[in-house]
Amino acid sequence: MLEMFASPDPKKREEYRKAEKKPAEVEQALDKVREQIATPEHSLGYLEDIMNSPGDSLMMRSQSFCLNWKGVRVDDTPESEGNDITLAEFSVGEELRRSAVLVVFSLGSSEYEHPST
Repeated sequence: MLEMFASPDPKKREEYRKAEKKPAEVEQALDKVREQIATPEHSLGYLEDIMNSPGDSLMMRSQSFCLNWKGVRVDDTPESEGNDITLAEFSVGEELRRSAVLVVFSLGSSEYEHPST
């Protein structure tokens, strides 16, 4: 709209031209990916590559911090009492990140016995 009332800015025109080309570039990249996994055999090969080297696709790192009884982080205040919690953060590239608490339950003998036993 500004170009209707003022002289066009050459920098803005160049940015606009680049932006117009982006969808075509993205579409070409998608076509290449589609060709790589076009058939079940290709898809299985792609999955096999991921399973053979999962560290290339899925990364995990540990996060530890201390929370007080209110659930407030108290790492910075050593005099505060709290409980340490460790999370596992999983990420796929840099786009998708999820945190999880990994819990293990033993099915063997335990200190607590069910009243019926």
